[in-house]
Amino acid sequence: MNIEKQKLADMLDEKKITKEDYQLLVHALDKQESKRSLVALFINPFQKIAGQTALLAGLVIIVVMSYMGVVADVYYAGIFDCLNAANLKHTQAIKPNFSLLLTQNVINWLSLSATFILSAIIFKQKRFRVIDFLGTVAFSRFPTLILTTFIAIVWAANPSLLDFDVTKTTFQYHFNISGTLIDFMWQFCYAWQITIYLFALKESSGLNGTKLWIAFVVSVFTADQFSHLLGTYLMWP
Repeated sequence: MNIEKQKLADMLDEKKITKEDYQLLVHALDKQESKRSLVALFINPFQKIAGQTALLAGLVIIVVMSYMGVVADVYYAGIFDCLNAANLKHTQAIKPNFSLLLTQNVINWLSLSATFILSAIIFKQKRFRVIDFLGTVAFSRFPTLILTTFIAIVWAANPSLLDFDVTKTTFQYHFNISGTLIDFMWQFCYAWQITIYLFALKESSGLNGTKLWIAFVVSVFTADQFSHLLGTYLMWP
């Protein structure tokens, strides 16, 4: 962006554009840069938020999400899970409560942090801080918090949209406007969560290229299996 502004300044000096044109074009570039920065903040916030700041904000996210999960009636049995408890109402699963959800969220956080740290060690990254991994992974949970809040709002607005027997009504559910909207939000936040996790690993470990992708796939798979095993175990009396 600075290069483009320099080119405009050169054109102004050479009298190829007027001062008014220069100001209009610079203003347009500034607006474009602002939009790009906003998008980048939602995809990779760790360039501006890291270390202790990310850790503190992440811990707040984990606690708030655990509380909101009770309202939304969901489980977090895995690093990607935001499972509607109504889907398991015909089983003996424990009803979501703050203690259970907080424990699941902590397991998810520490599991992924540990596998990310291990991947950095395996690939012999020399300069990394444990607090960066803990902070970025904790903070990266905000897409799931947004999804949880959305689900809580749906419960308050129309509980019948979520309180159904998935084994009997899935076909009809997916082919109505409300069901499609809910499905879209679930899938969107799921994809968003994957993206944020990737940048959390990238920024905290310094890995790039093939090493980054190998570390990410192996770490995410391992952490998800481990956290899902423990998180699911806690759901049953």
